[in-house]
Amino acid sequence: MNECKISSNTVPTVIVVSGDPGGANAAAPVIIRLINDDRVKVMAFAYREACNLWKEKNIPFTQLPDNTTVLSASEILSKCNAKLLFTSTSWNQQEFEKTFLLVARRLSIPSIAIIDYPSNYTIRFSDITGNPVYLPDKIAVMDATTRDEMVSEGFEPDIIMVTGQPAYDDLGSWKSAFSTEKREALRKKLGVNPGELLVVFASEPLFSGTPSRPSYPGYTKKEVLHSVISALDEIQRTCNQKITLIIRPHPRENPNEFAGELGERIHIIISTTGNSREIIMAADLVTGMTTALLVEACYLGCIVVSVQPGLIQKDILPTNRLGYSYPIYSVENVTPVLRTLLLDSHRRNKVYENISKIRSDGNATGRVVQQIYVMSGII
Repeated sequence: MNECKISSNTVPTVIVVSGDPGGANAAAPVIIRLINDDRVKVMAFAYREACNLWKEKNIPFTQLPDNTTVLSASEILSKCNAKLLFTSTSWNQQEFEKTFLLVARRLSIPSIAIIDYPSNYTIRFSDITGNPVYLPDKIAVMDATTRDEMVSEGFEPDIIMVTGQPAYDDLGSWKSAFSTEKREALRKKLGVNPGELLVVFASEPLFSGTPSRPSYPGYTKKEVLHSVISALDEIQRTCNQKITLIIRPHPRENPNEFAGELGERIHIIISTTGNSREIIMAADLVTGMTTALLVEACYLGCIVVSVQPGLIQKDILPTNRLGYSYPIYSVENVTPVLRTLLLDSHRRNKVYENISKIRSDGNATGRVVQQIYVMSGII
């Protein structure tokens, strides 16, 4: 538990705020590096899913109450004698990062925010009217494409820094450590017998609404899941190939909403335990829509299919743009594409050859930390 105490210590205090799981995962390596470096005092504040995620990573934090306000955020920043505010960005009913960013600007405290996923840039820093009143002094983004897209939306180029995604820094080591023996042991633990195929559906909470919602992309989560189940049933029937489908709920989803999902032939498992990275590396194919777990899967060397039938908006999955994952925009193509990527060994080898080109340089955390030191007056 953090405690803010004003002292004569000249070490700058950095306040960190995070809520949504993607942002919390992006901020976590930065927090850990700052704590280990011991050049600043880190005071971390979490709400929603960030609490459990940081607890799992042994990051000390204070949980923000649900009634956090501008006044209470001001008290925290002032009492802790903050020299810098570092936040992720969230899209939820509370969005306390915005509250702290607003207060930091009023108190003339420098601020930096990190974007964990390249989409919805403006809404991350705007009020309900679209006015960007929550802009930090600097925004850390994962790549030049993200920067260019933000500039095209009206962001000033000089506040955007291309740092990479800190949550991806350790993907190379995860991939190297996942041996064939570990893969086979995990498949056996999951109930997948030798010779059977394992497919993962990486779910996400955003697309469960109706076509009347402005955010409706042209499909719903359930429609996509059912098209995948139907395709796998057909592949098992026509190819005499047993298949297990693991549905992996997003941290913001209730696993019970998938309890009634059944295939006519395939075996379906709702998985909420174990490490998501290990589970997708154990799979023969990873499917989903646009969740960040699909991006991680590409970095981890998995064959990835993004199923978005009827898409009427821009495709926001960056690995689709880059050609590392395979988008499906028509429901008629789900079965043939899944069949090919599951059973055509020549095509699978070509995919593995292609995705071997994608990798993180492992230095995103260091770049963000360096900027924090600059803005807090350390260097």
